[in-house]
Amino acid sequence: MKRRILTNAIQKRLSIVGFTVLSILLASVSLYGQPPAGERLVFYLDSNSHLHALFAPNGSGWTDVDITVTDQIPVATGALTSFVDDYDDVWVDYLEDNNQICELVITGISSSGFTGGEFVPTSVSGAPLPASASQLTGLVDSNDNYIHVFYEGTNANVYEFYHSGPGYPPPTITFDDPTSFAKAPVAAYGSGLTSYIDLTSSIHYMHVNYLGTNQNVYELLWDGGTKWYSNDLTSLAGAPVAASGSALTGFIDSTTQYMHVFYLGTNQNVYELVYSGGAIWISYDVTSTAGAPVAASGSALTGFNKLVDVGDWGVHVMYLGTNGHVYALRIAATFSYFDATAASGGGLPPELVHVRIRQLSSARFPA
Repeated sequence: MKRRILTNAIQKRLSIVGFTVLSILLASVSLYGQPPAGERLVFYLDSNSHLHALFAPNGSGWTDVDITVTDQIPVATGALTSFVDDYDDVWVDYLEDNNQICELVITGISSSGFTGGEFVPTSVSGAPLPASASQLTGLVDSNDNYIHVFYEGTNANVYEFYHSGPGYPPPTITFDDPTSFAKAPVAAYGSGLTSYIDLTSSIHYMHVNYLGTNQNVYELLWDGGTKWYSNDLTSLAGAPVAASGSALTGFIDSTTQYMHVFYLGTNQNVYELVYSGGAIWISYDVTSTAGAPVAASGSALTGFNKLVDVGDWGVHVMYLGTNGHVYALRIAATFSYFDATAASGGGLPPELVHVRIRQLSSARFPA
């Protein structure tokens, strides 16, 4: 199998999307919320471009398996995303070494590999190819259990493919060009991507965020019917522009139905864009307000919400500090922060100490 030689910069790249969840699961369950019983999974790409899965049934230790080797799947080159559908299947999408997107559906996993299927959606006739630096984001619409994955094409448009589940390979894969449909600006090369779905109403609105070439945060909004719309969230909120190459993370607060999008500013502070209804977006400099350390250049971002009055409740966003620690910003009645690395004992889990990690993502088999 072809092996790819990586530069030191790529070998040392760290995405905290999965590491944050892993740290919280191992060290402080209260930060993550009460997890459901079931197997925990963390996916990562190693310096040989192999896809690994760290998995742990509830209450037991972690096992690492190189599923590129055990299941003979294509070698990876970059972006990675994972999520769980309504049938408790885990979906993993990544860029493979021939510039296609490889998609896995995982129904079970062991040291011998995974059970499920593997498919290359972008090999379908007429599918736009992803850009070599494309990021990925994906979600499932629980209204119909459709799988949606978004990526940046070679023309800098944000594309989507979607298909039904369960059943694999999917009988039909559909490609959309939300950027063209919404008459939206193109994305910056290698733009961060984040997506979430509003399940609080009968119409399941999909939201996809990306950075434009002017470093503004844009939103592609699907109305549950046949139309895509575009919004310039930075301009609507009167917010500072994002740093070049900033990561993005976003989600909806199921308690308040507020939408939250986070990015890094040019001063390496974490900024928040908040939508609480109507036509108004508001911006906050969360780092300054919380008195928190600045983020490391190129830090990844990940976030989640914890229900009100349940332990450490509120909106949380995680980032990597200049000292290599993972910090958590908490937005509740006030703005605050804490050092998640220090709270977890100050180091990586033993299974990851000697691994040169490139990207991570995480999921869980619900009970």
